[in-house]
Amino acid sequence: MGRPTSLPRTGRDNGAYAQPCYCDRRLTQFRRWLTARNPEPRQRFGLPGFAHVRLPRYSEEAPVNDPLYQEWIRFRCDQLSAARGQLRDCVKSLAPDAVVLANPAFPRQAAWANRLSFDPVSYGRHTDLVFADNGNFPRKEDEFIVSQVRACKVARACGYRVVSTAWEQNAAGPTVPDTPDKSALSVLESAAFGAVPGNIWALRPIGGGAGMGVDALLKAEVLAESQRFLHDHADLYGAPRRWRMLRSCPPPTPWPLTTRSPGRACWAPRRFSSAASSCSTLCSPPTCRRCTSTLSPLCRTSGAWPTTLARGCWSLWTRVAGRWSPATRATAMSTCGCALRRP
Repeated sequence: MGRPTSLPRTGRDNGAYAQPCYCDRRLTQFRRWLTARNPEPRQRFGLPGFAHVRLPRYSEEAPVNDPLYQEWIRFRCDQLSAARGQLRDCVKSLAPDAVVLANPAFPRQAAWANRLSFDPVSYGRHTDLVFADNGNFPRKEDEFIVSQVRACKVARACGYRVVSTAWEQNAAGPTVPDTPDKSALSVLESAAFGAVPGNIWALRPIGGGAGMGVDALLKAEVLAESQRFLHDHADLYGAPRRWRMLRSCPPPTPWPLTTRSPGRACWAPRRFSSAASSCSTLCSPPTCRRCTSTLSPLCRTSGAWPTTLARGCWSLWTRVAGRWSPATRATAMSTCGCALRRP
C-alpha cells in the first residue's frame, strides 16, 4: 500500500488494543523474536531452540508462571506498540501538530497486558493522549475510595496525558455520570491528578453525528464554573492547554452546537476544528468576566444561548425557520455593556 499524502481527521473507538492472533505469519514472527531475545534458551525454557515452538493457548489463569507464555505476552505488547509507533510517525510526518489519541481501555481490569496486549510504557511513547476508559469514576464504595489516580500516575510516568472517560457501576451495569454535579467532579478530579480536565459525558452527538453538543443548560453552567475555577488557580493546576481534536467529517458552516431545547444554541466553540479545543476548554471563561452573570437571563429573554469562540467574547446565534444565523448587533449586547461579538 502506498504512503498516504493527506491525513483524514478520523478515528475509531476501542481500536487501540488487540486480542491474540494465531496466524502462520505471527507464529514465524514469534519464533524469530524469541531467538533474538534468548540466545541460550535451555537455561530458562529447557529447550535447545525455538524452531518447533507453537503459540500458547490463551488463558486468563493467574499468576502466569510459564516462561513461554510470559514471553508471548511481551511479544504481543511489543507488536502492538510498534504498530502504534508506525502510525504515529506517519501522522506526525503529515501533520506535525496533530494529536494522536487512543483508547486502550486502561486501566480497566486485571491482567490487562495479557487480555489487551497493552504495555503503557512502550505504548505511551507513541501517544499524546490516552482515554482512561473504565469504571473508576470518583466515589466511595464501602470503605474504599475509587478514583482515576492510577491511570493518571501511570500516564505521568510513561509520558502521555489522560482524558478521563470513567463511568459508574450499579446493579444494572455501567451508567453514565452525566449530571451537573458529576460533570464538575470529573473536571476537577482530572485537574487534581494532572489529566486533561473535561467531561465527555456532558456531550451528545448532534446532526446525525456531524458534531457534539452539551445537552443540558445546567451542565453547561457547572462546566463553565469548574473551568473558571481552574483558570483562576492556574498556579496550582497549570495553564490550560488547547488540543486539536480529530473529527470524522467536516461540520457545516456555521456550526453552533445545539441543545435539546428548541430555539437555542449551546455554549461551545462555533467550530470543532483547529481553532477550537477539546472538552477541556469547551468551557473556558469568556474574555469579559461580567458576561458570566448575564448568561441565564440572556438565554431566557432572547431565546438564544451564547457560544464562546477561541478568541473574543460572546456571540449569539438564533434559529429562524429552522436555520441558525448570527444575531444582529443590536440584539447581541449584554447587560454589562460588553458587545457580544459575532463570528
